[in-house]
Amino acid sequence: MQIAEALARCASLTEPSEERNALWLLVQSLLCTRSRRTVIPLGSKAPVVVTADYASQELLAAMEWVVDHEECARAMNPADLYRQMRCAATKGMHGSGRAALADALHGFTHVPAGGPLRFCALDSEEPVAS
Repeated sequence: MQIAEALARCASLTEPSEERNALWLLVQSLLCTRSRRTVIPLGSKAPVVVTADYASQELLAAMEWVVDHEECARAMNPADLYRQMRCAATKGMHGSGRAALADALHGFTHVPAGGPLRFCALDSEEPVAS
């Protein structure tokens, strides 16, 4: 409910104001991950662990969503607004789930873009992604 009220106090999200700054701080304190959580990013089947290390990513993703969908966000009831912003922050295209997934896959080589990863035991001692 607090996020919807703070949004209502903002004249416009594209114009700098004290109210807009207060909205950013409120979203950061109420919506961003503070402890270890598991999320499944949209378009993925694999759960990833998200921690407070991704809070800034979540804040940017949530605020990007609300700025891009300002008219719709203002019309939503408070519970739906919170859920939508939390989903954008954690599961969305720019959210923490995607960032955590990208971090988990960082360093894999010889895997074509969009190709599946399968882990299997080989005769050697080193695990290999295929």
